[in-house]
Amino acid sequence: MFPGGSLVLTGANSSADLRSKTVKYQHRDEVDEWPLDLDGQGDPDEMADARLIAFHATGDYMVFKSSTPTIKGRSRIDAAFEAGDQRHWNVCCPQCGQEQKLVFGGADYSFGLKFNKEPPYQARYVCAGNGCIIDHSQKAAMVRAGRFIAENPKGLYPSFHVDALTSLLTTWDKMAEAFLAAKDNPSKLKAFVNLWLGQSWEERGEAPEWKLLLGRRENYARGVLPVGALLVTMAVDVQGDGLFYEVVGWGADKQSWSVDAGFVEGDTADPDGDVWKQLTKIWERRYPDAYGGSWPVDAVGVDAGFNTESVKHWVRGRPKAFALKGMPGWYLPPLGTPAKVDITYRGKKKSKGARIWPVGTWSLKAEFYALLRKEPPTDGAEGFDAGYVHLGQHNDERYCRQIVAETLKEKEWRGRIVKEWVSTGDNHFHDCRVYNMALFDHLGGNRWTGDQWRQLAQQRGVKKVAQLDLEDVGLGAGTMAAQVKPVVASVVPRKPVSVVRKGRGGFVNGWK
Repeated sequence: MFPGGSLVLTGANSSADLRSKTVKYQHRDEVDEWPLDLDGQGDPDEMADARLIAFHATGDYMVFKSSTPTIKGRSRIDAAFEAGDQRHWNVCCPQCGQEQKLVFGGADYSFGLKFNKEPPYQARYVCAGNGCIIDHSQKAAMVRAGRFIAENPKGLYPSFHVDALTSLLTTWDKMAEAFLAAKDNPSKLKAFVNLWLGQSWEERGEAPEWKLLLGRRENYARGVLPVGALLVTMAVDVQGDGLFYEVVGWGADKQSWSVDAGFVEGDTADPDGDVWKQLTKIWERRYPDAYGGSWPVDAVGVDAGFNTESVKHWVRGRPKAFALKGMPGWYLPPLGTPAKVDITYRGKKKSKGARIWPVGTWSLKAEFYALLRKEPPTDGAEGFDAGYVHLGQHNDERYCRQIVAETLKEKEWRGRIVKEWVSTGDNHFHDCRVYNMALFDHLGGNRWTGDQWRQLAQQRGVKKVAQLDLEDVGLGAGTMAAQVKPVVASVVPRKPVSVVRKGRGGFVNGWK
């Protein structure tokens, strides 16, 4: 099949293969998922570059990179695309003949993809030249007659951007449906921008001023689940002199209520100390709801980054208790695969040891700040937006200061600018909320359907679930009253992202 040659398949996590083989033609797939540093030996992308040294004199090598883009500043495919000639597929308007690249939302929203907020979406494209309405039935012929145009002709090599707008494998209606399902959820919106638009996502690290959060607190009772709160999680941040904790109630549209938050003083190094007994009492509480029932915590997570043995000792044998450890990195899951630890704090072996669960904190922090930036309803509005973060009067100044005590900072790393989270002060309640978000995801809250939430509401005693307005159980609260109106998508495209690299060129797909 390969006369005079061979095919080598390897992973970007294999330093041996990346260092030992000379390869003339390379396809580097999903390069944004490659580690920035491989076991302390360097960038695997640079290791792969070194495999081409033997062909520098002849210049007949070729590298083909392809990837779905991820985070702006960290994205390899983004950087590679921008170093190339940046080709976009351009089409001619069937009505006026204006040649243009298709964008999801134009700079002033006067052109781009428009659609209804509810089915039927009737997605159509508004021409950037003369405002012509291009129907989806005209898309296939228009796209087939198009061409790639380089926006940076002096680029080092050919690079290409492809997205779902010009794809003949999906429809504009499906794109509209995907956007509307994602627009109120920062993590889903990020996936939409990456997967459908083929663009990198720019994380925002700014949060509202703590004084604004203090001023928008609501008058709901501490320790009581408000209407709409159906799941209960609890997270604990461990310090040497005590434990910070927060209990959060969750609704079906990811609205959240800080039900309780506080600090338990004591020496956390002693696993049998009084502070851990007090934590047990808090964990064993039942939280009354608005329907006459009361419910225990559905899951509790304790930060095991400090006094780890005490944490493992406390969670061991407790149902729905997790020892957690925050991990840096943008594309880690909220709660990853746990590592089993089978040694007790006394050095004895346990057949059923405690497990440490890694938490992908970076994306959760960015999502939390995006949810905090949601505004409360103005006079005459019909409800809170999906994902709104409710704070009660018990959330005092210390709490409000701490939940916004982290920010994104840029730094140079191996010749590129990357962003990482740094604390600006005490951030214990911030960590508690991030761990609560990870627990909510682990319980399935981000993936349950409306029927699953209704079933949970019925199990928890919400009366007449079938007849309830969806807002009463937090399903679509604040958004369901919207009428069907034409709208322009509210995502402004950033610089595209997909590529090719070196040698004679090639093709790269930024959308999958």
